[in-house]
Amino acid sequence: MTTITNAGVGSGNDFESIIQAMLSTKKSNLTNRVTKAKAKCEIERDGVKKLKSALNTFQTACEEMCKANAMNTHKVTTSQSKDYEAFKITQKEDCSNTNFDITVTQLARSEAVTQKFNTADGFNNSFGAGRITIDLGPETYTNDRGEEETRERKFEVEICEGDTIELVRKRLNKNDLGINVNLIKTSSGYTFSIDGGTTGADTTNMKITAEPANPSDSTHDSISLFNFDRSSDTEVNAQGERVSSSGSKWTYREA
Repeated sequence: MTTITNAGVGSGNDFESIIQAMLSTKKSNLTNRVTKAKAKCEIERDGVKKLKSALNTFQTACEEMCKANAMNTHKVTTSQSKDYEAFKITQKEDCSNTNFDITVTQLARSEAVTQKFNTADGFNNSFGAGRITIDLGPETYTNDRGEEETRERKFEVEICEGDTIELVRKRLNKNDLGINVNLIKTSSGYTFSIDGGTTGADTTNMKITAEPANPSDSTHDSISLFNFDRSSDTEVNAQGERVSSSGSKWTYREA
């Protein structure tokens, strides 16, 4: 048996439409509440994403600020190649136009030794015969084939009997190693200096060997006065600098 119902049958009222309208209204209200809740959640989710991104950016900025020289946004770096005499200046991309003053506080210098020859100490300015050899130590260079080779840097001069210190200086200055020999005459005698000619640490390792032709000659100044050995005539001080040892007659200047 089949039962068919229809609200309002016999009453003349369309209760079926009324019920459908009520159900539709109820469904719409529920749907609107869910849609608004979903939209609110999506807005909060997007806000959390933006906050997280902003915090990451802030963290990155803080990490950059913690790095060395982070606050020095106008950092300028200077450098100088040993083969280039002028300064090379490099600036960061965000460096604005400005002026800088460069002050040289330490010039590059070469290795040198200095000795005083005083008349009060019996210096007569007349040397005995012999040979003086100046050795700057080995030098590494690149040949025409692009290969590294090592060569010795030394030269020797013959000293004649009766040569003065002025003549010794003149003979020693005739070299092709860049060595400069200087002489200053004072009221007490002479200040004699030999400069290696090449600036920079460890570019030279000077050694002077003087061999008298007649070691027993007592009528002339002995050329053995020119002997200098870096290993025995110098020592390293507390600051790590190489200076003259207490027993050396030479005053030493490190390159």
